[in-house]
Amino acid sequence: VLLIQQSLLLVTPAGKIMIGVSVAIVLMGCGAFLRRRERYRVFAFTLIGGGWGLLYFAAFAAYNVEAAKIIENAYLAMVVLLAVAAGIIVQSFAYGRQSVTGLAYGLAFLALHLSPLSIYSLVATAVLAATIPFVVHRTDWRRLGVVIAIATYATHARWLWATGLANSSDEDTLFLGALEASTAFWANIAILAVYWAVYCATAIAHRAETARAKMLDFATSVINMMGFLGLATWQMQVYLPGNLHYLALPAVVAYIATAIVDGRLQRPILSRLNGTIAIVLFAVALPLAIDSEGWSWNWLAPYWTLGALVVWEIARRTRIQLYRALA
Repeated sequence: VLLIQQSLLLVTPAGKIMIGVSVAIVLMGCGAFLRRRERYRVFAFTLIGGGWGLLYFAAFAAYNVEAAKIIENAYLAMVVLLAVAAGIIVQSFAYGRQSVTGLAYGLAFLALHLSPLSIYSLVATAVLAATIPFVVHRTDWRRLGVVIAIATYATHARWLWATGLANSSDEDTLFLGALEASTAFWANIAILAVYWAVYCATAIAHRAETARAKMLDFATSVINMMGFLGLATWQMQVYLPGNLHYLALPAVVAYIATAIVDGRLQRPILSRLNGTIAIVLFAVALPLAIDSEGWSWNWLAPYWTLGALVVWEIARRTRIQLYRALA
């Protein structure tokens, strides 16, 4: 990756992409050859995973890294990126090894971190994340889902820190990827919503049969909740300070819907987790809105009382003691 970006100053962008693709193909070819011999199998799968990681970066760099840009059309660039992501999925099914697929994803994320961060880095991250529900559905590799969820939100957090979005409300610091500040802000909120939906789908992609699988689903859901609400709050406090209720209210609806779906799918742990998040967000939504909207604090007691009655009725119907305590 560093070779493509920096070292070959006299090579054209097309030459750099050709070098990246060629090295990726050589890595995967050597891996495919060596995996036939038992003593070299671990090394062979490492080469294959590394080849896919490099190939994903080459597809990303062909449009998003100026020193290697050979694609001018954004839609074509996305098709190429999706094609390589689909290739990672196919190889994960072909080899049936979680370690190989995990290495491919991990090196793809690492390659994105080694390149200049932009709004397109987040799009590339979202593409990688969106493939995880399909992999988990077919393979039940839940540990991979947990690790990729952490990598996804960590990449987004690093982008926020690097661009100054989380440190300054000066609009000059918010320009990114030729997007104006407001456009970049809402694009980021949309990408975070995509992350959230993807990891909700990952948690229900394959029915959990064992206690370990259920705990991994729980871990994915907790990481998803912390990542989405934490980073969205971070952005809104900078760009729309005092307006967190605009985040809380849609999140209440989303978590209620998720809790209902989990309940229907007989996933009680996830259903109670998401139901608890919805109740807590409902409780804080009005306090967050009162000052910014200029309302009276006298509305708070009736609001909480009505909410408590609704939650109590849900607890009575479902016989879930947790909801009764929350009410």
